[in-house]
Amino acid sequence: METSRAHRPWLGRVLLGGCFAISFATAAQADGSNILGAFLNAMGNAVVLSSWQKVDPQTQDCLASQFNMNPSDLAQQGVLATDPRVTPYIAQCQQMVQQAQSQPPEQQQAALQQPDGSGDPAERRAYLAGRFGKHDTDLIMQGQIGIGMRPEEVELAWGDPGGKRAQSKARETWSYGTDNVVFVHGKVSAVTH
Repeated sequence: METSRAHRPWLGRVLLGGCFAISFATAAQADGSNILGAFLNAMGNAVVLSSWQKVDPQTQDCLASQFNMNPSDLAQQGVLATDPRVTPYIAQCQQMVQQAQSQPPEQQQAALQQPDGSGDPAERRAYLAGRFGKHDTDLIMQGQIGIGMRPEEVELAWGDPGGKRAQSKARETWSYGTDNVVFVHGKVSAVTH
């Protein structure tokens, strides 16, 4: 039985593709440039960018503001969003974003108000930055609480607590509905939901 190329149309495509790859690699070596390497690098960059596009913008903002990890810079360095060096930070930011989104409206509103009751966010940001620095100001303005915050900062972020319990001289818990903020030696050590 005679078999011809007409019976195997895929064979022509395979041979053509192989010839193209060989000539492409030969041409790249002949002129001293690495076209194939550039192509593969571009494909790798696309994979990295795609991994970061799956991370929501609020989490990316959190990475930049809380941990000084700019996702654009990480992507340019070839670091995937699934890289074990960044996944703990992404998880922590996702938790912080979820915490902020689940806050009751009164806590969100408290984060936008100045201590004197005025509501100009630019004035409030300047006031807070002068007292607490950029990092904690960003948290307060977003209605979030961070480990190490002082009670005054927590009140500015979430408002007055519904209840306060002192477990010892060094440990106190503030209640905000179903959320609890634990202070040890006057600083936030945990937030539970």
